[in-house]
Amino acid sequence: MTVFQSSSFKCLNYLSTLCVSLLLMNCVAVAAEPLCNNSKGRYHLATQCRANALTEHACELINRQEYAGAVEHLEGALLLKPDMASAHANLGLALNRMGKVEEAISHLRTAVRLAPREAAPLLTLANAYQRTGQLDAALYAYARFALYFPNDKDIPVVRGLIAGLKKELERGTHAHDTASTNYTESATGEKSLRWDRPSRQLKVHISSGADVRGPKPLTAVENAFRRWESIGCFTFVFVNEPGEADIVCRWVDQANLLANPAEGGEARLTFKGSIISKAKLTLLTMRGDAPADTNEVAAVALHEVGHCLGIVGHSPSPSDVMYFAINPDAKGAFTGLSSRDVETLRKMYPVDPVLSALGDSFQAEAEFLPVETQRRVVPGGQRGTALPIRLN
Repeated sequence: MTVFQSSSFKCLNYLSTLCVSLLLMNCVAVAAEPLCNNSKGRYHLATQCRANALTEHACELINRQEYAGAVEHLEGALLLKPDMASAHANLGLALNRMGKVEEAISHLRTAVRLAPREAAPLLTLANAYQRTGQLDAALYAYARFALYFPNDKDIPVVRGLIAGLKKELERGTHAHDTASTNYTESATGEKSLRWDRPSRQLKVHISSGADVRGPKPLTAVENAFRRWESIGCFTFVFVNEPGEADIVCRWVDQANLLANPAEGGEARLTFKGSIISKAKLTLLTMRGDAPADTNEVAAVALHEVGHCLGIVGHSPSPSDVMYFAINPDAKGAFTGLSSRDVETLRKMYPVDPVLSALGDSFQAEAEFLPVETQRRVVPGGQRGTALPIRLN
């Protein structure tokens, strides 16, 4: 969701938020079987119709984000028609949105086997693999999608995801130790960047986005900064004028305004040497023609703020905010910073023990919040000049 660049780097965009936009792909009910000229055939038709009705109702529930009810209806449909591809596909979709990704993968694999030429289940399966860190499987599924559905409307995004996954695999982020108390090595990526402010105070401006379509959850974005502030490494002061700010947050409603259409947001850093001087955080408010989910936007913001603070890489663990794909919990909510997120920032910016204890106390009381985004940098450009970096 974020990208970064520096004086000697070229910005590369990475996956994340996009996956989320793919999770609510079309829910398509399978057509009823034709009537047979015998009583057994009529029984089969009635069973098919009941299964179709349950699946169609489940699609409505999914579109209203009532996933538990959708799961109940789809499980009922599968009791009637165990080989119903659309029921498996939509059940996988709902479970994936609920954070029950392993269960989702099982149903999505079945759906792809039963209906190999259907686009939606294959795309959701690829996303589920990505969210669980199965990058090789995710890359294969996205590549298969690109091969089978070259004219699909989501092809530009899928190609962006394929490029991002290849980069993550080249970096080997997924292979790092996820049992460690921090992910500092992954966080610094190819370029170690940091703010050099003795006061540890950064000024932030969040634009109103009055002329931008879609949700602009200003309070949630401010809370994203407050979550990182609670660690004790920085304090943030919110200012009215962007010219006064160290970090500027803006809104866009078109994916083509981001470096990678597969992203839900991005961060750009300006720096000289290894010292950050400015950061710009951009959040996408629309998913095509539909408004983005407010919680997802807030989740992207929490991830992108991490990039703005100098975490230019990604965590290899899906439980961390700085993982490169968005991961709701079993209730469909996005959680706050993990202990590994906290320790990673503290490794980068050692804090006073008293402030650290206060931060731990605040963090323990934190509510569940949204998260997500990504990006990275590659050698290139001139040394010694301050250039913008993208963190996606």
